[in-house]
Amino acid sequence: MSKAQQVDTLENALVLIKPRLADVLPSHIKPEYVVRSVMLATAKTPKLRQCQPISVLQAVMTAAQLGLDCSGAGGEAYLVPYKDNCQLIIGYQGLVDLARR
Repeated sequence: MSKAQQVDTLENALVLIKPRLADVLPSHIKPEYVVRSVMLATAKTPKLRQCQPISVLQAVMTAAQLGLDCSGAGGEAYLVPYKDNCQLIIGYQGLVDLARR
């Protein structure tokens, strides 16, 4: 599978889970923002494109349920490739945000 097909597959998978994202996200976060933040994370960490799409989606859904930004830009949560799986790592700012809520 070429890199273009992998990115396309991940983008298609994100579009497919958009309605589910809307169900689990807090009211102040829009599903479009989550999709853009995942695309930003994959641009910053190209190895995420080599991960199994289902592992990326599970990490994104977990971050969405917690109301955390998984792009890594704000230090709340990070999508980290580990072999062929994607792991969600909650950062310091994410822990502070969760504790405050």
